[in-house]
Amino acid sequence: MLAELRRKNPPVAPGQRQHKHFQWLTENVGDPRLREHLWKVIGIMQVFTAWDSFYETLDRVLPRYSKNPLLALIEDDGLADMVSH
Repeated sequence: MLAELRRKNPPVAPGQRQHKHFQWLTENVGDPRLREHLWKVIGIMQVFTAWDSFYETLDRVLPRYSKNPLLALIEDDGLADMVSH
C-alpha cells in the first residue's frame, strides 16, 4: 500500500509532498487497513502500564517503516557489533 501511496502522491520537493498520505486512502482499501492498525495499537496499549515496555513491544509487533531495512535486520539479529568491527 505504501508503494501505491508514493506513486499517487510523489514528492514535490525533498522531504515534502503536496498532500498527506492519509488523504489518498479509500473507503474500501486504505481506511480499513488504517483502522485495523489503530485497533492493534490500542489493544497493545491496554496491556501495558509503562511507556517504555509499550513502545518496545509496539516496535516489535508493528515495526515502524525503516528507510534502511537492512540495518534494522542487522540490529535485530545482533549483528551490528560484528559489522562495525
